Amino acid sequence: MIKWYSILLLTLFMYSCQDYDQNVVPLVGTYEAQVISVSAPFTMAVSYDSNDDISMDALFDGFDWAVVSADIDDQEENFKIIKIREQPIGNNAFIEGEGFFLDNSIQLDYTIYFSNQELEYTLVASKF
Repeated sequence: MIKWYSILLLTLFMYSCQDYDQNVVPLVGTYEAQVISVSAPFTMAVSYDSNDDISMDALFDGFDWAVVSADIDDQEENFKIIKIREQPIGNNAFIEGEGFFLDNSIQLDYTIYFSNQELEYTLVASKF
């Protein structure tokens, strides 16, 4: 007799498997990153989210960690556009921007909206 939890585990396993977007996979990994003129170098993690989306865990303002979701558009095989849709990263703080991935490096130009302020940042990162 099969227990109910065995069926549940099997069902979860079957539905948790996903096909990875082969165009996004090269971006996944750890990067040595720095917010220009704001932070010391830190390790940024980039993971696969779904479809052509990634999640980035970084010090986007140079001080506080946040996880940001981004959409990847393929322009060529090696050059990819990274689009950060407007999304919250803290209390009354939102981020949006754009960047690119080329030769295992990322550059992101983005704006953080905090209360009545608009702060412009550039993050550069190289894959380990």
